[in-house]
Amino acid sequence: MTGAPAVVHCQRIADFARTFDGTLDVVTARALAPMPILLDYVRPFVKTGAKALLLKGQDVDAELTEAAKYWMIQAELVASKTSASSKIAVIRSVEPRKRKG
Repeated sequence: MTGAPAVVHCQRIADFARTFDGTLDVVTARALAPMPILLDYVRPFVKTGAKALLLKGQDVDAELTEAAKYWMIQAELVASKTSASSKIAVIRSVEPRKRKG
């Protein structure tokens, strides 16, 4: 235990997003979905000031490249302390790209 104050909402993010009426400091997900889909889930929270910490595997660079086709993302990658092949994508901003047409 770190002693840090926290409230953990152990719930599917899609359900949580529909029912939560408040603000968060951090939203996180692990092995949930490819990055383009995951960003859709976390965007409402990031939009209101939360930072998204997304635990991703060795393909995170390719996932971010794919996601950049659909999203404008402000992100940084941090090395995982539990897996040499994994990284944490720290998302500070995510907005949908304008569709041409």
